[in-house]
Amino acid sequence: MYLCNSPRFVSDVKILLKAKLLRKIFLIGLTVTLSIFLIYLFHPKSEITEVNTKEIFQNYSREIVLKLDTLNRIKIDSLSDLEAPAPEIAYVLPLILNSYIEIVNKPTLPYLKSLKDTLCLELQGYKQFKNRGIRLSRLLRRKLGNRYEVSIKSVGETHQLKITYVDIPWGIEQLMALPVTEAALQKNIPPPLLMALIKHVSNFDFHYTASYDKKGLLALNLPNATDLEQVYIGAELLKNRLDEMDTLSALFSFYPEEIKYTDAGWNKSPLIKSWLQQILEDVQFYRSKGM
Repeated sequence: MYLCNSPRFVSDVKILLKAKLLRKIFLIGLTVTLSIFLIYLFHPKSEITEVNTKEIFQNYSREIVLKLDTLNRIKIDSLSDLEAPAPEIAYVLPLILNSYIEIVNKPTLPYLKSLKDTLCLELQGYKQFKNRGIRLSRLLRRKLGNRYEVSIKSVGETHQLKITYVDIPWGIEQLMALPVTEAALQKNIPPPLLMALIKHVSNFDFHYTASYDKKGLLALNLPNATDLEQVYIGAELLKNRLDEMDTLSALFSFYPEEIKYTDAGWNKSPLIKSWLQQILEDVQFYRSKGM
């Protein structure tokens, strides 16, 4: 308001508005700004597939249940909802079934009624189940710990075993443990070694991108190997390299970043030597945790 009331300021503005150079600068700036806006508006959006970590482990959990059904360990009820099974429960389902077999001499085939927030198994064909139900509940509480609630309800000859996970959701490291163990055992390599390698390549990040556009949990240069597929492919690659070379050289072959050392000269780099040492330390850590 002060400047607008100043004759000197008003006269200077009029002079500037009459200047051809200033008008050119203004028009050029306006054109560039409008061009950028139009390019952004009409440029085709690239199709970026975001990795849904929760969905990945729900799918893996569903595969666990379907395998148990194929092996005739359980029977999936036709009304059972397997759209979003909780990994914290699906992962321990084999343990639950083994405990059931341990307590009951002639176990019938359990029917899976639900596996979402709560696991519900229906045990049929027992007139008297009270004592066995008490022993089964105690065994499961001892094996599963206080992170799970266990209950058994009986109606006639039908008995429902319900198990609910009541602790905080598992982190990515806990969720990775089972598929890593499965992949490692399939290829006859130590699960802690594969687990530690994935940790120090990508820190269990499905979105990880390394040098040369290598992506995924093990930063493999395989565009079609996504999600947990890299765990199984990586297990096979690690097995082959362990058969061909010593452990450190095999691990070094997975180093994700750009390097100037050859396969024979990696030990010249303090950074790589430290990286390999951290992997070996975590191998001992995972082994001490019972992996």
